[in-house]
Amino acid sequence: MNSNTSFKVDWRGREECFSVNTFNTTIGTLKEMLSNRVGVPKESFTIIGFASLEVQTEYKTLSQMGVTQGSNLVMVETPAQLSHRGQASNHSMYKFKVKISGMEHDLVFPANNYVSQVKSYVESQHSIPVAQQRWKGWPPGTSDSLEIRDIVLETPFHRLKVTQRQPIP
Repeated sequence: MNSNTSFKVDWRGREECFSVNTFNTTIGTLKEMLSNRVGVPKESFTIIGFASLEVQTEYKTLSQMGVTQGSNLVMVETPAQLSHRGQASNHSMYKFKVKISGMEHDLVFPANNYVSQVKSYVESQHSIPVAQQRWKGWPPGTSDSLEIRDIVLETPFHRLKVTQRQPIP
């Protein structure tokens, strides 16, 4: 009996497939495997899309983070200039609590991501086309072309809600 769990990690539209024992494999180990495959230093990216609400640390196992058969995660590069110490006034990552189809999801995005990337992520993970997404909770004046860092958001997390409107025939 194979105790490995198969899942995918998306990076810039490229899918990396993994089959590992999620009870023994940590986030740190997964980041190291990803780093070796795509050539990006593990310190310069994070992984998003975990089902668990647990705080992400290098030592958490993938099973603790809710990785199951067929899970889809996303590798997101973090901007190097925001990860330096001494820049505490700049948030390098923004946390959202997004209610989608009646379930609340914790999502984390780098400050340099655009609102359009948040919407594309929701499409890729929840099969709601961007054109059919109806959002509540973005501050007035928010557009898809704005970087997250340029929007005034609630801390420690910002609440959003997404519903799907029916396509116009």
